[in-house]
Amino acid sequence: MRGSVASGRARRRCVACGVLFALTGAPSHWRGTAAQQTPRTWVPGSWTVVTSLAANPNLLTTAGNLACSDRALYTYDYGDHALKALSLTGAPLWRVPDRAGLNLDSVTGSRAKVAPNGDVWMTRPNMGRIVVFSPAGTPVRTFSGIRNIRDVQVNRDGSFWTWREIETMPELRDSAGVLRRKLPSSARVQPVDLLGASGSLASGSDGTLAVAYTYSNRFLIVRRGGTSMHAFRGVGEPRTAPKLKGETLTIGGRRITGFRPGPGTRIVAMAISVDADRLYILRGDDSTGASRHDRTVDSYRMSDGGYTGSYLLPDAVEELCVHDGQFIATTAASPPALRVWRFAPGNVR
Repeated sequence: MRGSVASGRARRRCVACGVLFALTGAPSHWRGTAAQQTPRTWVPGSWTVVTSLAANPNLLTTAGNLACSDRALYTYDYGDHALKALSLTGAPLWRVPDRAGLNLDSVTGSRAKVAPNGDVWMTRPNMGRIVVFSPAGTPVRTFSGIRNIRDVQVNRDGSFWTWREIETMPELRDSAGVLRRKLPSSARVQPVDLLGASGSLASGSDGTLAVAYTYSNRFLIVRRGGTSMHAFRGVGEPRTAPKLKGETLTIGGRRITGFRPGPGTRIVAMAISVDADRLYILRGDDSTGASRHDRTVDSYRMSDGGYTGSYLLPDAVEELCVHDGQFIATTAASPPALRVWRFAPGNVR
């Protein structure tokens, strides 16, 4: 990687470090067992290009995770230090720069998510804040004091799930931001003490939560506000435990000592998304010391975690959002290109 923009992409990947999963027994609150690992099966079909925009630094210099709605897609541009909204055809809609004084600093690791009412929620890990914007880009609310906040997923009743660095399980907060429940861990998802958390959150229209992990092919499906949890093993080759190296990091003003995955630790989940009753996981293709993109997307039923096949994207991408049957992605290049595809099953690719 070259230059500060590429380095920023590397840091935002590395700031969320891995957790390791074991296969020993589980306490009684874990309902269900991990699915048996299944060989990858490619879904037959063909791709149609909906939108294809070449790299354009005036549009995006870098791209964080993609958050999608019926009307727009949202991402934090690390090179431009701004939260941006684009139409699904790639036209710029609005831009909120950090210098506007809206608690949007330039630290890596920020994520955007779309709430059921259309608001855009933006996490600020080093500031311990979540900033909420209207669909038009107007700041409407700020949640403070959520130390090391990494990811967020909002429910229809205004409550929301958070994932904080140095944690290994998500937490449920009420609409005022007050912590109501922290999901208990178990031997089924037993973490090693690593610096930072590697979870990514996504949820369906019924509020069912999915959790995927950067360095494990396990994923969780959480129902009924955390009273029912299931762990599943994803498809593909098994991943070995992360190679550890000690490191001290300052997060939120605190010096924290732990372990980061070392060179050669393979990435599993690059991004996750839920569309209808399907969970989509973009797989990583190489080690933390090399490229961080892939064309492989594995899909599972949200209802029971069952594997439903894998898709081979036309291009290698770094970020992915699946919405209303469309696969919306940005490439790993700097600046990134924007791709929107629709898949027609049953045809020969």
